[in-house]
Amino acid sequence: MGKKICVIICVLLLLSKCTYVFAEANEASKLSSITAGQKVVVLMYHHILPDEVNRNYRNNSAVISLEAFKEQMKYLYENNYNTITMRELEEFIYYKRPLHKSKNNISVLITFDDGYLSNYVWAYPILKNYGFKATVFSITSAIPEKSTEIINPDKLERISYEQMAATRDVFDYESHSHSFHKKDDNNVSYIVSKSKDEVLEDLQKSIYRLGSPRYFAYPYGEYNEQTIDILKELGFKLAFTIKPGYISHDNDPYSLPRFGIYPSTSLEKFKKILNLEVQ
Repeated sequence: MGKKICVIICVLLLLSKCTYVFAEANEASKLSSITAGQKVVVLMYHHILPDEVNRNYRNNSAVISLEAFKEQMKYLYENNYNTITMRELEEFIYYKRPLHKSKNNISVLITFDDGYLSNYVWAYPILKNYGFKATVFSITSAIPEKSTEIINPDKLERISYEQMAATRDVFDYESHSHSFHKKDDNNVSYIVSKSKDEVLEDLQKSIYRLGSPRYFAYPYGEYNEQTIDILKELGFKLAFTIKPGYISHDNDPYSLPRFGIYPSTSLEKFKKILNLEVQ
């Protein structure tokens, strides 16, 4: 009699476990089917200057006008595009967690490379006004100890630690290396050409200064298998290139594409990027 009861209990426990596993698999399947139709557009900005004060960087592809940036953010807002955070993108890729409803199932992630002061002075208030979030990939060796509120348009100034702390309601600060945003004599990024120990040391410095960043933008968009292995070892979850493309839930998290926004990016081109019309 006792053996029969034990058998019955074991069978019931097994059935209960199978039911749980089936329900969990069914839920995962539902989430996957929802996320399968969703796309993410990652926008890559650098420096921003008003046209009237841009004397030195008119031929620099990394410097767009404040007027164009305003126009682009206004378009996102008025057309109900959902701007997401890095953590939301991480969960979308790793756990197939659906993103909030957005126009045409397209969500937008706004990023800035290098950590220029113009992101603080001009981009921050615009983004905050629209309720947008964004990520700044900082070159940590370039972060100044002292803050300046008045930007010198003839220099490439950076956001200070104090300013970073004051803008975390909008900006998430992540790594663009510590001092490896450079190229060697063969025109290869340090992040690729340096030894594993040297790259590890550089990124550990960046991690120390940012306080456990989870996301990385490859300097010049260059990387190799060693770079990816190091990022994984250090706990980075996502890494971004400068290759254009759209992100789906099944993208490789360590080779994510971004659309660079340049002075040559007209509003019409910007719209086409958002409408998945650019390859």
